[in-house]
Parts: sequence; structure tokens; C-alpha cells
Amino acid sequence: YRSDPFRGGRANDFHYGVDLQVEVGDSVYAWQRGQVIFAGYNKVSGKMIHLQHRAGMVSKYHHLKKILVKNGELVTGGQLIGLAGKSGRVTGPHLHFSLLQVGKHLDPLPYLKVAQPVVPKITPKFQPIPVIKHVLVKSYPVEGRLILNGEEIGPTPQELALPYGEHFIEIDAGKEYQRFVARLYVDQLFASIFTARLEKSSRADSASGNISGDALRNSAGQ
Repeated sequence: YRSDPFRGGRANDFHYGVDLQVEVGDSVYAWQRGQVIFAGYNKVSGKMIHLQHRAGMVSKYHHLKKILVKNGELVTGGQLIGLAGKSGRVTGPHLHFSLLQVGKHLDPLPYLKVAQPVVPKITPKFQPIPVIKHVLVKSYPVEGRLILNGEEIGPTPQELALPYGEHFIEIDAGKEYQRFVARLYVDQLFASIFTARLEKSSRADSASGNISGDALRNSAGQ
């Protein structure tokens, strides 16, 4: 029992749960693995989530700022399900947490004391920006159909904006020339112009037109 904060302490009522101190926007995690049986709002509890667990257990999270799960969704223990707030009938921000078993309220504190701590996942606020290098791809002695990483780009020459890393190019100049295939590893040393030397299809000593990464670097810009 406690003094009712909305009636100036003039009346006592029973508080079914425990109020946890929070700041608005704090993370709220699922007590245990379960299923969302209610995610919604009313004027007393504000935005709230109810989870159904094994053995007839239900956990409730009230006065949220934001709900991050949907009705019927399965959640794991420690999963982020909402953000704490002060919605509904409150005097300040807090998380009302309660536990029931087969419809009967339990004291949540013993269960909270033995619960596993949650290690929040830290995500960077800013995503790394890939480094781009502009490369002019040409073919000699004729133009050909350029394919980059399995996607057709168009006829050579083509100026490509390539992120640093590994890429694969193919050049198809028709039946008269062998299909050119090469691996490009773009970094700060990679030249800005790459010329693919096409071989006639009748030459048996260069059946595929492949070149190695080292040979590619040596031929780039020539």
C-alpha cells in the first residue's frame, strides 16, 4: 500500500508492481523470452507492452515513450522492446514493471534481482563513408561491352566510381575477341586509368584473357 500521489496522500491504495527510476528515452528490455500479447495505449498506463511467458507468466511495462514491438511478435530475453517515458497518468518519468502468474500479481523484486544483466549493443552514431576512386576503363584495340561485378554497365570506355576493395570486370568484344576477365583491387595505389588489352580469339596461348592482380597494376594507365 502507498499514499496516492494524485490525491495528495489523503488515501492509500495498493500498487501492483514496482516503479523504476528512468530518464525519458532509456532502453526497456524484455524480462524473459516471450510473445507480445498487447502493445498499445490507455490514459492510465500510457503506452504499454504486455509479454506472455512460460508457466502462465506475464510481464508488463507501462508509461513508455515509444513501443518497438508489435502484437504477436516473439521476443528474446534482454531484447530491446521500448523506450521509457512518462505517458499516461504519472507525476514524472518512470517505468512501471509488474509480473503476474495465472492472473495473480507477484512481487517483481525477487525476479528482478536474479535476472541476467543486459549488455546493450553499442552502434556507431555515424556510419563509415566508403572511399571512392574514379577509374576510367578502356579496351584496346576495340570497344567492348563492360560488365562490373556481374552487372552490365555499357560500352567501353567507361568512367567508374569504385569503392576501395575487390571488384571483377569483364569485357565482351564479340566472337572475334576472347572475353576479357580481370580482378581489380582498388586502393590508394590503383591507377585512375585501366586499359584492357583484348586478344584475338584464334590465339591458343591466351584462351581466357585473364590477367593477375599484379599484372593488372602494372598495365594500368598504359
